[in-house]
Amino acid sequence: MTAAAPILAGPKPAQPPQLLQELLAAWVDYSCSGVGAAADLDRMPVTLHGWSYAQTDPETRATLQASLHGFREHCVPLVRQWQTDGLIAAGVEPEAAAQLILSICLGFVADGSLTGDAEVQAHADALAALTTARPAETDASGSETPQVRVRETSHSASR
Repeated sequence: MTAAAPILAGPKPAQPPQLLQELLAAWVDYSCSGVGAAADLDRMPVTLHGWSYAQTDPETRATLQASLHGFREHCVPLVRQWQTDGLIAAGVEPEAAAQLILSICLGFVADGSLTGDAEVQAHADALAALTTARPAETDASGSETPQVRVRETSHSASR
């Protein structure tokens, strides 16, 4: 998450799509910024290998988890500010929104690595469109929208 650090520590983006655009653009720039032997290396596919390796190496896993948790922690104050500004729903848990921001960023890396055509602007535009709509409280039949739960694994149970 080296590429995200200056963005999360710098002036606060005014809106969620702006933050996402800045984060993803920074990741793309970082991914292609190798020097020397790594000059032609796209770090996005290499990142997938690192994530895979982290599943079997406890030290790598701990380092990766600490980095990802730190990223989320830096996003929480932004979410709270957006709630205060009325940009996102006041009822959403800031930690949950921070998880979503991280998931979008990680998904962008996976999507770009696997399909080769993930676009920063498309992601920012889609988030802008999604954040202008109010979430539905009920489904078409009038019943409550079901909560989606992540299957508990040995990894998620420890959180």
